[in-house]
Amino acid sequence: MGKHGLKKIVVTSSTIVGIVIGFGYSAQVASASSRMKILHNTVVDSYITVMAQHGNIWANRHLKTKAHDASHYLTTKFTTHRFITVRKTNGKKAYYSYIKNKSGKVHGWIWNGYLTQIVNKKSKNNNKPKKDNDKKKSTATDENTVWNPDDNKRIKYDFTESDFRTSFVKYLNEERAKRNIAPVAESGTLDNMAHERAITLPTNFDHYKDGHDLPKELSAKESISNWNGECLAISAADVDDHGFMKNGFTGDSVAKESVYEMIYQDDQSNNGHKEILLDKTSKTIGMGTIIDPSDKTVSMEAIETGR
Repeated sequence: MGKHGLKKIVVTSSTIVGIVIGFGYSAQVASASSRMKILHNTVVDSYITVMAQHGNIWANRHLKTKAHDASHYLTTKFTTHRFITVRKTNGKKAYYSYIKNKSGKVHGWIWNGYLTQIVNKKSKNNNKPKKDNDKKKSTATDENTVWNPDDNKRIKYDFTESDFRTSFVKYLNEERAKRNIAPVAESGTLDNMAHERAITLPTNFDHYKDGHDLPKELSAKESISNWNGECLAISAADVDDHGFMKNGFTGDSVAKESVYEMIYQDDQSNNGHKEILLDKTSKTIGMGTIIDPSDKTVSMEAIETGR
């Protein structure tokens, strides 16, 4: 009989933040309310220049009426100095900026993850000494960057499922070796199963739905007779008060912290994840992860083990 482990990780490290949810629980994500709620308003003294990659620009901070499509303004420079933190109807926090173009005709609220900061190298207000790597900075938009207005820098976003898989197996086997437990080998079959499970997590972060044991039924459907257990996790990048990423977000950083959390900080889950990952009978493992469609700084992971 397969085992289940559920963990909502906002891992306590410099790059990833999270909370642990107990083993054997149904998904204890924040309760969704019927309406979005504005939690904080922030106004900074200086304006920041940004460019939008894509996404909706909303007419007001209640985010109900679409004013513009940012993909029509990929070369337009906007300024911002107003930010809001909201709790969306799915229970998650999100961060938005009020942007406007030079003429003021295009303006509204947009999710911070769609913005990149434009660094003005000739700015007279920049009194910081230049570093050698300053010459390498580009003001071009990049769909894999987010920005931090407090630190005045762009942060590279480099998260891939393949990197996560490679690193997760590496860090897990290091922990198994410390305990004289044989390593697990990555299985393409279990990888595929884990990926299928991962893509369902944004709408159902749980092992069960309507009384169905989802991983057990999927393993039977895919004729995976050696399936042994499943762990689920959510990881999020560390962001500042405006919702901008402070550090890089990579498959390696998420895998490293996920393994650590599941093994060393699993008391609230009755060590269920630890038991699954360090099971001496497990010989193979599969990993799947996706980026939350509503927030590119959040990843959702499914780990499947096999005998």
